[in-house]
Amino acid sequence: MAKQEAYRRVILECAEELFADGIDGTRVDDIAAAAGIAPRTLYSVFAGKQEIIDAVCDRHRRALVARAEVVAAPATTPLATLVLGVRGATQYFIDHPNYLKMELRESRAWSADSPSFSPIWHQTFDTQRRLFERCIADGSVRPGDADAYARALLAIQQSQLAHWVDGADHDVSARIEDLVLHAFATHPDECAGLT
Repeated sequence: MAKQEAYRRVILECAEELFADGIDGTRVDDIAAAAGIAPRTLYSVFAGKQEIIDAVCDRHRRALVARAEVVAAPATTPLATLVLGVRGATQYFIDHPNYLKMELRESRAWSADSPSFSPIWHQTFDTQRRLFERCIADGSVRPGDADAYARALLAIQQSQLAHWVDGADHDVSARIEDLVLHAFATHPDECAGLT
């Protein structure tokens, strides 16, 4: 069992690095070679490439949500919870650039509602939507459609992280927070002490 877990770990690490350069162009044989194992050994751990993709994404999505929750925990208002959660998620992506590149190279909008997104994605989106509802109710966010706001927030985050990956020379986390506050907050200039 320990040997299988060791294989699983090295396969996922190598696959993530290869997927960062493109999932479609990465073959199972490439992953096995990078992991230093025979393809049959890889297949004893994973049924195929899609299972590896799902495992890499699931592992990171769970860790990303956990990071966002930890960073947002000290917040005392719904808007602070929202902004700090975005900060935690952004920092996770910055700390895991191969996973970020993998997500960005999937060529799908994070703000889209797709059945192919994992249950974790849907839960996170619902949490953001509910936070926007609370922010609208307490007046810290302009009245509007909480669902549309949550989608716009994801679009801001995705576009700014893509810009950062492409070499933009700015503090991407601060830029995302600034854009989020100016897009949604009732009084964005008064939010400086929020976070």
